[in-house]
Amino acid sequence: KGYNFETVIASPYFFNEYKEINITNCKILILDKTLESIEEVANVLNEVLKKNLNLVIIAQDYDNYLVNEIISINMENESKIYLLKSPNYGNKQKSILKDISIITGTKIIDNIASLNDIGNILQIKINDETTNISFEMSNNIKYRIKELESQIKNTDNSLDKDFYNKTIAMFNTRLANINVGATTVTERREKKMRFDDALCAIDIAANGVLPGTGLCLLE
Repeated sequence: KGYNFETVIASPYFFNEYKEINITNCKILILDKTLESIEEVANVLNEVLKKNLNLVIIAQDYDNYLVNEIISINMENESKIYLLKSPNYGNKQKSILKDISIITGTKIIDNIASLNDIGNILQIKINDETTNISFEMSNNIKYRIKELESQIKNTDNSLDKDFYNKTIAMFNTRLANINVGATTVTERREKKMRFDDALCAIDIAANGVLPGTGLCLLE
């Protein structure tokens, strides 16, 4: 349950020994650019450190020196600052950032950050693969769903349609992750084939069955 996107963390040093971050009621800042200097976010950092708050920053990329500075700040303070890179690319990246901004009530900025630019996260879970943000339904999210439904109608690209449908599913209900594993390569391949067969069976049940033996081609 919640909004999921791929984790691209600026450094593995932000993770604990369990490679998982789980925090509630933290602040978020979204930057549509590369963050090159700590001075660009100094106003926000001073505020969260003063109030012992946690902060998640999402930006296109980060200067290596800045990343090391933030890691040092985390070691010296009770507050923690986590640096994530914007997931995906192109229009899909812009769509994901817009979704996150709507969920958290923040702005997407490309200049020096101020306190007016930060938003709030109810709960965020970050592991080395996926980031999950909890949210409550709002009028802004309902409007965003209608916007995505309109985009589905106006595109012929099946990949874009799948992407928008997945986003709507995250907003409306929830998604399930199914992990399939095995102890040997042979067993894993066999399980994967069974899993693929099951997915195909579900698709056939939903969309009907075509006659075989080349009948469709013949007709």
